[in-house]
Amino acid sequence: VCKEFIDLRPNDRIGAVAFAGQPYPVSVPTMSHDWVKANIDRADIGLVPDGTAIGSAIAAAASRLDKQGGKTKIIVLITDGKNNVGQLDPLDAARLAAALGIRIYTIAVGRSGSSMIRVPNEFGGESWARLVNEYDPETLRRIADLTSGAFYRADATQSLRDAFASIDQLEKSKLRSHVTVRRNDLFAWILIPAALLAVVELFHPTREERAFPATPAA
Repeated sequence: VCKEFIDLRPNDRIGAVAFAGQPYPVSVPTMSHDWVKANIDRADIGLVPDGTAIGSAIAAAASRLDKQGGKTKIIVLITDGKNNVGQLDPLDAARLAAALGIRIYTIAVGRSGSSMIRVPNEFGGESWARLVNEYDPETLRRIADLTSGAFYRADATQSLRDAFASIDQLEKSKLRSHVTVRRNDLFAWILIPAALLAVVELFHPTREERAFPATPAA
């Protein structure tokens, strides 16, 4: 679904930051969207220590956006938990982003209760583990409010698509263009030579006159 959203924004520089116990730079903001999507495919559980460092993730994304030009800068924060590690409070990170002119759209994904997820095991493979879903919607809502963004909940793939579709519409820019038509009449440049040729034709003998010149009468 993230990659589908990237395809909707062909004219944007887009990057990605994965995070768990700390942020992990997946891709710097770039117009090479195929590169971003390929790196998203390579991202997986176990890249960084366990946990949910929302504040650190916001700061990491904001610092990369701050180095970019452009009038509009946004962060789409997708998380299935609440902040439980990291040195930076998520609301402080949101205030920092707001000061840099960055809007944050927050999406809480998953369902209440518990879920089965794949996690790395000691044998180098993956095994299934039960994850108790923890939500902090109030903090996510405040993050969005502090940065003039919006908060969404997504408990299924379609609702996640709907959240991205809403963000896509909110971030559409209207471009106005003015067309000025200047008319330059060029017919005179053709009319003048045509008139001259017509005059020359009046005094120039035709092919028949050249072949059979007129004979004076006796």
